[in-house]
Amino acid sequence: VYALVENGGGGLTGVFRSADYGCHWSAIDSLDAISWGQGHAHAIAVDPLDADRLFVGMGGLQYTENATAPTPCWVRNTGGSCAPSCGAPCVDGGHADFTDALFVPQALAPGNTTVLLANDGGYYAHDWVTHAVDGSGNRMGLNALQVMQPHQALAAAHGDPNLLLAGLQDYG
Repeated sequence: VYALVENGGGGLTGVFRSADYGCHWSAIDSLDAISWGQGHAHAIAVDPLDADRLFVGMGGLQYTENATAPTPCWVRNTGGSCAPSCGAPCVDGGHADFTDALFVPQALAPGNTTVLLANDGGYYAHDWVTHAVDGSGNRMGLNALQVMQPHQALAAAHGDPNLLLAGLQDYG
């Protein structure tokens, strides 16, 4: 189990891992490089097929390929001052202020390496192998902006993984 914890000021307190269903927690990251004071925006997703692959977003985005290690190596987008790390280039989620993340189900596309990232700019498909970002879905006429509270959700339907469901913020 993984948790993204925000402090009262909109900053990142840390990313935590539990190996016993939440009874005990270990900090796996406490560097606040991605919050940008945007505590209202937060997303965390673990690959259902690989507990080492974890994406975490707030204002910026970071991921790791070794989340179960005692000290995971994080690839971060820190707002333009990103430097490659962990043998990978900077991570790009298409826009800032991340509100959800969803790994594309293998039932939909076997062998895919895609995580969908929802943010203030809509939604983007990020390939964690090639590091390519595709925002073409935002040109399909879907109202996918501001996928966030109080109905924060981005999910694939269990019966038809081609169907995405999102709760949207509406300012009228």
